Amino acid sequence: MATRKYRSTLNSTGEQEQTEDQLKQLNKELEHKVQQLTADLTSLLEREKIMNDLKSRFVSMASHEFRTPLTNVLVSTGLLETHIQRRDDEKCAKHIARIKSSVKILTEILEDFLSLNKIEQGQVKPFVTTIDIEEFAEKTTNELAASLKKDQSIIYTVSGAISVKQDINMLKKIMLNLLSNASKYSAEEKTIKWDITVRNNRLVMTVTDSGIGIPVKDQPHIFSRFFRAKNVETMQGTGLGLNIAKKYVELLNGKISFVSMENAGSTFTVEIPVLQ
Repeated sequence: MATRKYRSTLNSTGEQEQTEDQLKQLNKELEHKVQQLTADLTSLLEREKIMNDLKSRFVSMASHEFRTPLTNVLVSTGLLETHIQRRDDEKCAKHIARIKSSVKILTEILEDFLSLNKIEQGQVKPFVTTIDIEEFAEKTTNELAASLKKDQSIIYTVSGAISVKQDINMLKKIMLNLLSNASKYSAEEKTIKWDITVRNNRLVMTVTDSGIGIPVKDQPHIFSRFFRAKNVETMQGTGLGLNIAKKYVELLNGKISFVSMENAGSTFTVEIPVLQ
């Protein structure tokens, strides 16, 4: 009888220890799941907060940036009616151009926001094609020709390989942003230099202007969303262009950098890997 009682107690103790081990394991698993759920919920709330902040800042920015071009459209439309009745073709043409310019500004603002939203949502993926570098440079500069200031010019140079494999649409959006900024922040009659080099499986594009430059204290924030340097706050703009350009560069596994001095111009450099 004593032997049986001893074995029964031993078995009971072993089962209890096994149950305790199982409970400890279950507690660890439960704690891990709670931590994971908490992290997921926190991430979701942060993304929601970012999107709400993005929408809020866009509404604030849009209400300011839309006002001037919309006013121009309304005023020019009213005056256009008068000049049509008087058959004043010269003034009609002037107001039609003003309306077109204002509509273009509004379209660019909306395109910036939509592009940023698509990138943030992960809806933008690279689509690789073979790009003729010379043709790419020519078409990009031609597209910008109409928007340049009086007697401004873009001079491009190409060296290295004549073609690369990359996403041409992303490259075009990046360069249109950098070149249009160079024009916007430079005076009339100035030349903008665009150097393109393909070497060692790298596509390097550099845009140099002699414009107003970026104040030193603003330079750390220049790629931030909605940020505008102090010396351009009175000019038309959303503060999204460079942020979007940087995101496109990163989607192509590249990097973007710049050097700038206030009142002495800026140089932006984009370096993108060439796909084999």
